Amino acid sequence: MKKYLCLFVVFSLLPIWGQGDYYEGTQGLKGKVLQSKLNQIIRGHKSYSYGQLWNHLSYTDADPSNSKNVILFYTGWSRPSSNHGGGVSQWNREHTWAKSRGQFGTSQPAGTDLHHIRPTDVSVNSKRGHLDFDNGGEIHQDNDGITECRSDSDSWEPRKAVKGDTARIIFYMATRYEGSDGVPDLKVTDIIMADTKKGFHGKLSTLLKWHEEDPVDYFERRRNERVYELQGNRNPFIDHPEFVKQIWDGSDPDPDPDPDPDPDPSVLTVTQALQVKKGNVVTLEGTISGGFNGSYGLAVADGKSTLVVQLPSQYRDEFNPNLNPDASGKKIRLTGTRDLYANEQGIKKLKTIKFVK
Repeated sequence: MKKYLCLFVVFSLLPIWGQGDYYEGTQGLKGKVLQSKLNQIIRGHKSYSYGQLWNHLSYTDADPSNSKNVILFYTGWSRPSSNHGGGVSQWNREHTWAKSRGQFGTSQPAGTDLHHIRPTDVSVNSKRGHLDFDNGGEIHQDNDGITECRSDSDSWEPRKAVKGDTARIIFYMATRYEGSDGVPDLKVTDIIMADTKKGFHGKLSTLLKWHEEDPVDYFERRRNERVYELQGNRNPFIDHPEFVKQIWDGSDPDPDPDPDPDPDPSVLTVTQALQVKKGNVVTLEGTISGGFNGSYGLAVADGKSTLVVQLPSQYRDEFNPNLNPDASGKKIRLTGTRDLYANEQGIKKLKTIKFVK
């Protein structure tokens, strides 16, 4: 009994290892205010070259039962740390936030950030590619055996034991990299996007469910501590899982200070608009949360979902925050064809756009 009691005490203390006053100033915050505060806390970490990650991953992802092995992220297989490279049955360095989604490649800091780079089987990594995360698809049969992973044409579903880990990694990346100081501007969205050149990753609603269904475990906490030793920053959503709901799944992070007391029932939120059948014209309201692709468009959010909007040339100077910084954070109303906002053809289907007081 004493042995089990000791183990319980040790495990119960794991969430506070190394924290101290690390999250000072976050109490009572929510939405984008909380996310911005967390960004201030975790940015500016120590970066490493891409080549140095082999040794670091051998430490951060070491098999608890055999320190000479690493646990492969998507499959759970234990493989010798030394057996890394590009061979079919070797392990390599997987960017959980696909490096093409933000175009950061293997450059520091985003391309070598240990919080999202995990050891994976080479062929499994190749199959995942730059797919968004979502449920469904066919079980992936690897040359080394059947995996618990599923995939289809536009999404990847990892094994059940790391679904929450995956979600918390994506939430970390969207918080750590916000476009300042020369880093990419990354956002988690409810859209499955074929265009990977923009810094968007999904699917938010699925990731929120995975976060709840697969809570933080010992291996994830231990890994967070080891990355902290190396980089000097932590994943807040491992230490404080409640931060996820406070940012993405709570009240609107950008509430209208003067809400309409008699809102038009025909005006949808971004989340509602994304559920409308393809081809239907909708009117929706959201907040400008950023610009993308230079001057060509903007991202509109409602606190739960983000919509990418292509802007006709006559609207860019006024509405794109890259050209008009005052537009950032402003509430707007859009009318257009719902399913074409997120691709290049959307520029022809946007009918009206205006600021909402």
